[in-house]
This record gives sequence, C-alpha cells and structure tokens, in this order.
Amino acid sequence: HSNAGRIRIVATATGHELVLEVIDDGDGISEGVASPGIGQRIMKYRAGLIGADFEIRSAPGEGAYIRCRIPLAHFSHQPIQP
Repeated sequence: HSNAGRIRIVATATGHELVLEVIDDGDGISEGVASPGIGQRIMKYRAGLIGADFEIRSAPGEGAYIRCRIPLAHFSHQPIQP
C-alpha cells in the first residue's frame, strides 16, 4: 500500500526483549486519516496480547517506521509447538 521502493526489516534481541522494526521509504501515513486502518489496529491488538509495546511513526511522503518490542519473558511461559 505504501508504494515503497525499499523496505528494511530488523530483528534484535537484548537480554530482556526482542525488537522487530520495519522501515520503508514509501508514501507514509496521511495525517488526514481519522483513525488507523484495520491492519494497524490488528497489529497493535496482537502486540498487546503478548505484552509487547507497538509503535508506528510516519509522516506523509516520508515513509513509515514500525517497531514492536516483545518481552522475552513472554516466550519462557509458552510451550514449544512441533
């Protein structure tokens, strides 16, 4: 949707969290949008289910930056699925 020419996906783990970042050079998210789209709401909702911090930063014509910080403690309580 963003008309991006480039996208970068970064995953970083620290001692206490996993940080996922998505950065693009697309159109950005218009300030005139009254409320976030369904995709943004679903991402924020799902992040909340696992106790993660979710952030979107964007400006029209300047691309988008999305970050999800997931506490590693969340993974220690989950059974491993085959």
